[in-house]
Amino acid sequence: MIRITSMIFCALISFDAVGENSRTTDLPPAALRDRGQRPVAVVRYRSFPSRIEYGRTEEPSCSFRFSDPYFGYLTDSTYALERKSLVNFTCVGAADGTVDQGWATFDNKLGRWQTNLDPDEVAELKRTIRLYQLQAVNSTGWAVTVHDVIGPEDTRGRTLHYCLIRPPLALCGEGDMGRLQDGLKADLTPYALKILRSIEFLDNPVAAPQTDPASAASSSSR
Repeated sequence: MIRITSMIFCALISFDAVGENSRTTDLPPAALRDRGQRPVAVVRYRSFPSRIEYGRTEEPSCSFRFSDPYFGYLTDSTYALERKSLVNFTCVGAADGTVDQGWATFDNKLGRWQTNLDPDEVAELKRTIRLYQLQAVNSTGWAVTVHDVIGPEDTRGRTLHYCLIRPPLALCGEGDMGRLQDGLKADLTPYALKILRSIEFLDNPVAAPQTDPASAASSSSR
């Protein structure tokens, strides 16, 4: 009888732990939470027209959409303003050198991305750099997090660099993932990677519908 009671007690603890974990994983990272707001998922659209200077195209045109798993209660303009330090998108040509001459390069023998470091950088950064292989909706690419190695300890942070490629275009950029001294609880990398892996390149420019926080919240509750 004691053994059965102990088994039931352990099962209840396990069930509670699973339930608690499922609830917490639905929440935004602690560093991004807005008091009094519940997570609301929404799809956001971005369209970057070509930027032409001195008679030549400096940046090509990109249109894409992505899933925002938490902040559907923010309008697109508010989201872009308040979360701009996370992922700053830039549209580039897939073959212009930005993609494979930055923090990562594609290894044709291994069929995967590898960090792109000079020999002297390997010794300095090998313990502070992490590479992620990215598979999004209709593109592939890489992301690299790099930890600051100089400066006061309380100001050192981690930066995410990334490129998603769908020839002839690519989306590249970087974002601030938080301070190292705040630990993993304040690491925004998982959230940023979730955004990147949800990106879908659109073949034709679209008029991006403005997110209506009220309707997004209504759809989420159904």
